[in-house]
Amino acid sequence: MVGCSDDGRELVPPDAPLPPGTILDGSASAGGPADTVVAGSLQTLPPERLQLLAAWPDSGVLPLRHTCVDAGVSPALAWTVAPPGTAEMAIAVTDLDGGREVHWLVEAIDPAAGAIAEGELPPDAVVRMVDGSIVGWDPPCPPAGETHELLFTIYALPQQIELPADAPADEVIAEYEATALDRASVTAAVQLGA
Repeated sequence: MVGCSDDGRELVPPDAPLPPGTILDGSASAGGPADTVVAGSLQTLPPERLQLLAAWPDSGVLPLRHTCVDAGVSPALAWTVAPPGTAEMAIAVTDLDGGREVHWLVEAIDPAAGAIAEGELPPDAVVRMVDGSIVGWDPPCPPAGETHELLFTIYALPQQIELPADAPADEVIAEYEATALDRASVTAAVQLGA
């Protein structure tokens, strides 16, 4: 005996295209980022792009301990999974309001490290010279009463940078920009008082 009842549900015609991002078997469709599933529940997959994470929110205030008026230590940073083909990571920190002054250049970072602890570097990382003489974190020190914006950028590089150790910082950053597979940034405001 066969019965049929109307329970209010509609069937999608078999030749109708699925919405972009529909997941059939746990993997994203070719139509775009996965944001729906066949069962109808919303699903968010991990980010596909590199992200840089800091102890402060993007556009937040850089803690004073990283400036010239306190301990002057480099900040802790973390990043998400690097794109395929990444051989190393590099980090550049520039002052967007101080004539593009460079405060830190670090490269040869193992992509799998995932983070740099405060005041430390991962094994085998290479720190480049900034400001013509400083090797390492150059704590920001804007004039009293001025607010400067620091740009922290991480680069996923496909190979080691082939520039001399004393190459100018702007040339090094230009090489990062030209060769990066991906990049991500956060900013921080620096103000040292009135």
